[in-house]
Amino acid sequence: MLKKCEVCGLILDSELIQDRCPKCQADSSKFRSLSREEAEKITRSHLTNSLLTDLAAVAEHQVRLAEKGIADQLDPGCIQTFDLALRQAVLLRQMIRAEIAIHTGKEKW
Repeated sequence: MLKKCEVCGLILDSELIQDRCPKCQADSSKFRSLSREEAEKITRSHLTNSLLTDLAAVAEHQVRLAEKGIADQLDPGCIQTFDLALRQAVLLRQMIRAEIAIHTGKEKW
């Protein structure tokens, strides 16, 4: 059963809760059991959150590669390709951040 600390928002399996919240040190009485619906939403979102995090790392890598390619200045076609890759990676990174913010606001993070 999942429980949530009402002080800091930490969500843990009830078996992991001892005398105090490991994050904020609130008394264990500050944890409340999550409804089945709340717990399912959180459990289902773990995969997507992990995928978004991995994709953000890929976008960061793409930004670094594109910046190196642009700096190399080999020829206009290469620069155009790297410029597009850079713009798309920056856009993707912003979309990921927005989605994570939505998940956080809906307590799915």
